[in-house]
Amino acid sequence: MDLPLHTKFMIRTLYMVDVLVLVPEYLGPSAMVTNAFEYIKSLSKGSPFNFTLVQYPEDDPRFDIDYHRAFQGHGVMPFQQLVNGIADREDEDLMNYEGRENQDPYDYIDSQQTLEARVHLAQRFLEEDAAEEWYEMNRPDYSFDARRTLGILLNPYSHEQGWVSGPVQEAANLALLPVHFSSENQAYTHLLLAAEMLVAPLRFLLGRLDKKTCSHEMSCGCINDHVHSEEDLSSRFEYGTLCPSCTEGVQQLTPTLDIEHYFETGMRILREKQADIAKVSSARTPLYMELQTKMLCLSFPQIAVRIPLSAKECALYQYILEHPNGLTKDAVSSARTSLSESFERLSHADEAPSKSEVHDVIDAWNYSNDLRITVGKINANFRKVEHLPGMKNWMITRVGDSFRIQAKS
Repeated sequence: MDLPLHTKFMIRTLYMVDVLVLVPEYLGPSAMVTNAFEYIKSLSKGSPFNFTLVQYPEDDPRFDIDYHRAFQGHGVMPFQQLVNGIADREDEDLMNYEGRENQDPYDYIDSQQTLEARVHLAQRFLEEDAAEEWYEMNRPDYSFDARRTLGILLNPYSHEQGWVSGPVQEAANLALLPVHFSSENQAYTHLLLAAEMLVAPLRFLLGRLDKKTCSHEMSCGCINDHVHSEEDLSSRFEYGTLCPSCTEGVQQLTPTLDIEHYFETGMRILREKQADIAKVSSARTPLYMELQTKMLCLSFPQIAVRIPLSAKECALYQYILEHPNGLTKDAVSSARTSLSESFERLSHADEAPSKSEVHDVIDAWNYSNDLRITVGKINANFRKVEHLPGMKNWMITRVGDSFRIQAKS
């Protein structure tokens, strides 16, 4: 049931910027995006910034872009703009990438027209549609406020003019954040995303003073430097402070809050995590892991990554973790008591199964191929982050008929 208007207003006034991280539905679940969001969510606790992860119902631009709706709020769309938009779609269908040099013709690349249309559609979603999605967002208090609402559109596609990240001039309440990275930065992807999410509300606040100078075009060693390339994004970790002009602007907007401390502390923590990953990459010792049964996940605090598991997967992983010889299908019957104890440790989790469900699961492991299937699902969660240092050692491997974990806690 929807909340009363006065209750919504009271909740909204608790934060300065309501940040909706828009994940296009066609992008699908991404461990890097989820971990970046969870990390920035934890960093923002106690701050005046509220972050919400939103499944954004955007059509995949490789197949369709609603140019009419994108520009209809601006009066009659110029004929040439419509023609350019249609031509872009025809070029993609025909794989005619003339002028795009050596790009793979099967890869979609945003042109200026397609990106502008996508930006306008995302702005419209924030203004007109997001409030209707409150249930999926778990945000019954949400309503659009031009001075408080910021959407961060995660863009899985590159742009023909190069890197595009940061505030968008054409949409007052939108920022772009690419989620495609070179192999050199794969180990730090979640931290790079978290760093951009961190500074997004800063730029939004400064944009109230002057939209054109909400970030520095020329680098001045500030965490608010504009990102022109992936190298710029990586170098942001070298900057530990806000420049005097950004500090002055933030203090002008928030005279009673120490907002600059929040940004500087957040960037320092991310920088330390990057250093931790570098150490793990060069070290030969196994990566430390915590099995969090209440949260139903595996946590790797050294590299700020979590891997979610179902209750069944969590119980099985815990059993295999505690039994170095692993588990075979033939041994499930004799291990029933120990497996049941693993499930009992999940009793305080939200998705804890009942006793009858536990026996059904164990029977399925014993009499069908469900043990192999469950192991496969656990490893499927790892494959989203298996490129991270030390992560493969914690995947379940098969040695003969036994499923085991290579790493030692």
